[in-house]
Amino acid sequence: LNKPLLIVEGEKKTFCANIYNKGAITVGVGGVNNFTTVYDKSSGESQVIKELDSLIPLKGRKVLIGYDNDIQINESIQKAENGLVNLL
Repeated sequence: LNKPLLIVEGEKKTFCANIYNKGAITVGVGGVNNFTTVYDKSSGESQVIKELDSLIPLKGRKVLIGYDNDIQINESIQKAENGLVNLL
């Protein structure tokens, strides 16, 4: 739990982060909304994908999110990041 988790979007960012950022565990998602799965279809409630939650202990770990540079102006990226934050 002493290494933070960095979640990025896209394979290229994941590759670069793994090369240049040795102080964190880096996980890439294939799109800004691909961190969840709907587990209750009637309510629409989501949870973090099981691969992320089961392979990397999240409780007590610092989590950093590094999505696209245009997050300041792109509402869909803002919404996706806020959704991830709320699930964590």
